[in-house]
Amino acid sequence: FPVTIYDTAEEALTKFIADYPNNAYTGNAYYWLGESFMQRKRYDKASLNFLQSFSKFPKNDKADLSMLKLASSLRLLGKKKESCAILAKLKANNSSLNHSMQNLLQKELKQSKCGK
Repeated sequence: FPVTIYDTAEEALTKFIADYPNNAYTGNAYYWLGESFMQRKRYDKASLNFLQSFSKFPKNDKADLSMLKLASSLRLLGKKKESCAILAKLKANNSSLNHSMQNLLQKELKQSKCGK
């Protein structure tokens, strides 16, 4: 397989996380590592990194988006129940989400077919 930009990103982000496990940007690094796996359709690894991003770093600026992306990756893994549970948590915090996040949440709720 040819090395892609996502492979390079995975290597760099993994090294950053290992070298700086408690850095202010480590939550973001987990998010972007999750994104690199999503782009390669490796949803299991993506979900683990999104989970790390918001669970270990709940105040990082990617925490809400990481929750949303976790729900999306779980949906793509066929784990609708788990995906919908995370979306319900995000929806409960809807008033604290910015407009863009509210739109992304509504889109993911439709795709996940929660409540149906």
